[in-house]
Amino acid sequence: MLASRITALEQSAAHPSALIQPIHSDELRELRNEIEALKRKDTAKETASIVEDMLSFATELDELKNTVLKLQTYTMEVNRMLIEERVLSRKSEECQEKEAISMSVFPLPVQHTPTMSALSDGIVIEE
Repeated sequence: MLASRITALEQSAAHPSALIQPIHSDELRELRNEIEALKRKDTAKETASIVEDMLSFATELDELKNTVLKLQTYTMEVNRMLIEERVLSRKSEECQEKEAISMSVFPLPVQHTPTMSALSDGIVIEE
């Protein structure tokens, strides 16, 4: 019995095509077609899933871009206001400095207001 198995194995090794014969049954074809259809269906589902994920990613990216632009606009507006305030502050400081310098170099003359006694000196009072 062992000898017959060995001889059958030797013969099959010498002629491998004798053991392997293509199976062409209708059931096998249907099975292959169903497997291919499932693969296509899974591929379509995966593709749809990928497209949906990419659309949501693009939406989130667009929202992030808009947020960054709003933040940048706000920052630029705040910086502009700060610069304007600084310029106004510097101008008022320069004006105050110029006034202080001019007051120290050219003091304003003191004007005397006439008193009642000075006014009455030149007036003759009739009795």
